[in-house]
Amino acid sequence: MRRTYIQDHLKHHVERSTDDIQVPEDVELILDQEITARYPTGSSHRHVAEMLVATQFDEVLALIALGQFPSAILLMHSITEHAALRFLPMNLKIKENHSMIFDLLKRRSLSEIASYYRDLGVWSIDDVKFVKKLATLRNGVAHRNFDLLGKHLKRIDSERKLKSYDFSLKQTCKACAHCIDLCIKAFKPNKRKRKGT
Repeated sequence: MRRTYIQDHLKHHVERSTDDIQVPEDVELILDQEITARYPTGSSHRHVAEMLVATQFDEVLALIALGQFPSAILLMHSITEHAALRFLPMNLKIKENHSMIFDLLKRRSLSEIASYYRDLGVWSIDDVKFVKKLATLRNGVAHRNFDLLGKHLKRIDSERKLKSYDFSLKQTCKACAHCIDLCIKAFKPNKRKRKGT
């Protein structure tokens, strides 16, 4: 089977990791499967997904390859929030003063602007639910709020530490693919059919 661009890009991070770091098995294949499920190889938006992997999500892939799933969640949230804020004026069809609109919106969180994208028909209800879950995980990690983490993650021991929660490789890769999808939808809102509305 021919390797995809995404597998090759992630393999680069796996190969760069040192011997003392345990790299999750099949990390390249799992992430590629998640992205391919949304953007099959050869589809019209696959090249956009690959470009985002190479330019915006490169550090996320490195963190996933190193098994640093909580850090990957923080970065995914940040990248998606920035893209959503940056492209909202375009989605509102505002032709002038993009920087002024961006300045007005920049204090908004991803959870807050997700409803705007839903109202504009760019993101689905499922997308908004995902954003709220991602924001909860992000806040739980960033503020070490274990009650928030417990809402969405299985606890694997009784310690009150991040490593006590099950940030699975599959779920982190799925979240990464969904964040890439949200960025593409925000950037090309009228080019995609929405699912789950």
